Amino acid sequence: MDEIKQIANSNIICRFLPDQTLLLGDGRTVYLVDGRSRRAFPNAQVFMAHGFSYEQVQHIDSACINIIPVGPDMA
Repeated sequence: MDEIKQIANSNIICRFLPDQTLLLGDGRTVYLVDGRSRRAFPNAQVFMAHGFSYEQVQHIDSACINIIPVGPDMA
């Protein structure tokens, strides 16, 4: 039962991350929380062009990232 509570709590947290949060899961893609969606940066050049730095990126579980609906890639 505790495991179910943990999953439910993490789902809630993942769905309500602050806007403009930068996320990195187990892969190499960095995502921006934009409203209620996540937007992928296709490459480092696009990431840097938006004025972000890798020090701002939050490392979280990929399962959490996958809960957030996908939006259009960053351009």
